Amino acid sequence: MFYIAVFHDRGNEAHTFATALQAQGYATAFMGKYLNGYLPKDLYTPPGWTEWYGAGNAYGEYDYNLNENGTLVHYGDTDADYLTDVVGAKGRSFIKRTAAAPAPTTRTSRTPATACRRPTRPCAPPRTRTWSTTTANTSTTTAPRTRIS
Repeated sequence: MFYIAVFHDRGNEAHTFATALQAQGYATAFMGKYLNGYLPKDLYTPPGWTEWYGAGNAYGEYDYNLNENGTLVHYGDTDADYLTDVVGAKGRSFIKRTAAAPAPTTRTSRTPATACRRPTRPCAPPRTRTWSTTTANTSTTTAPRTRIS
């Protein structure tokens, strides 16, 4: 069973931290993978989100669709299409656009990226389709850190 159907059918989407924060005047943004079963092509945006960039089955990080505020946008297989980078750029844009606004903001990003698998950059997620999973040593790495600039 798809989790989004159960979550939605039980009315739970009306009672999330996004709806609570938006009710208090927050600008809210979601970027990345939503619940299992979410299909961007349906152009559904759950309540509580001022901005929505929802991906469905984007586990490969390439060749996926995003529902970008009600518009379906396809991303291919170039380095510029890597989901984690796309979501990061949208997050930086949201922060820059809302930083001077009088209303408080919150941003949620979720990606299915598997971190620390490239031997050349052990603490960064893969950014190309050519990274190796057979030679990476993930036992001594730490979670990647992202700096917003």
